[in-house]
Amino acid sequence: PDGSTSTPTPTCSNPYQNRIVRASGDYQTELGSTASWLATEENSLMRFDATSCLYLLTLTGLTPNKAYQWKVTFDNSWANSLGCGNGSNCQFSTNTAGAIELVFNPISKQLSNRPLTTVCGNEKRELGERCRTCLADCGQCPPAVCGYGKCEDAETCESCSSGCGKCPVCDDGTCQSNENHQTCSQDCPNELPGCYQPSYQGYPTLVGYADIIYTATDRRTADVCLEAKHRYADTVKLTYFFDGVAQENKCKRYTSSYTDILQTAVTGSDGSAFELPEIDFIWNAKPIASRSGDYRNGQKGAVAEMFGWPHNDIKQECEFLSKAGYLSVQLFPVHEQLLSTQSFEDAINPWYFM
Repeated sequence: PDGSTSTPTPTCSNPYQNRIVRASGDYQTELGSTASWLATEENSLMRFDATSCLYLLTLTGLTPNKAYQWKVTFDNSWANSLGCGNGSNCQFSTNTAGAIELVFNPISKQLSNRPLTTVCGNEKRELGERCRTCLADCGQCPPAVCGYGKCEDAETCESCSSGCGKCPVCDDGTCQSNENHQTCSQDCPNELPGCYQPSYQGYPTLVGYADIIYTATDRRTADVCLEAKHRYADTVKLTYFFDGVAQENKCKRYTSSYTDILQTAVTGSDGSAFELPEIDFIWNAKPIASRSGDYRNGQKGAVAEMFGWPHNDIKQECEFLSKAGYLSVQLFPVHEQLLSTQSFEDAINPWYFM
């Protein structure tokens, strides 16, 4: 009746409305965290603003005019985290008061930041100013008092566990919320962006092996099952390939009519993948030639140890070893190895590490 109008509140589409969204980065230790790049800290929790339809986080108390890095993480985990460009860490720089606003657009999945305008020395305590960053406007910092549920400047997990949390116990087999790859790589392998060590195929997240099960006593039929496990099995779907043909079932049956060398692979919906070693079947093996003096029809005999020999060199020796009466050759296991940079019993990576 009075003719007044009001601006309608926008209806936001938020695909992350039921998820925990955090801005994890290298700034977190300055706000009381025991380590940087944690995906579980309260100080990195972003709030959804229904007016702008954006996730926002205002950071204050950081070092003035300093560059930092960050990414968006979900549900207290680094799985499916988002960064800038091709997934790299995003950059931001604080103002003279050590403040910044981080922004995440849930629709475009773009990460950005907005500077906050503060002036230290104008006798006004503005957003982002603290006694540590602007003594002129905020006055002298009071002594830290443990027990308020806040980790203050002079407090640590040793001096105030109620405010800063319990100190992590490294190498207990569990990646605690206050641990990461940088502080405890034994418990948290490959958690920290920038600390990731490239490995063989997709092994950091996807591993597996081929299980060959002969289903008849004459061993003329066999089921090949690709047993694979993904680090994030609850969210990643696996696809199994037999000679390049994809299927959802991890197993496939073969008969003696198949005389090729089988090629297999497994891929994850997140882009992870690995190829398994070639598979040959027992029905493709040539029968053992009968020779005078064979022990138990060739099932028992001498074994030549060729540990550490290149496989091509072993291949060249096989014909001679066979004619000389050797039953088999013993090699190092063919698989990926974890190599150490520290000595063990006065040796670097002794043979029994393989």
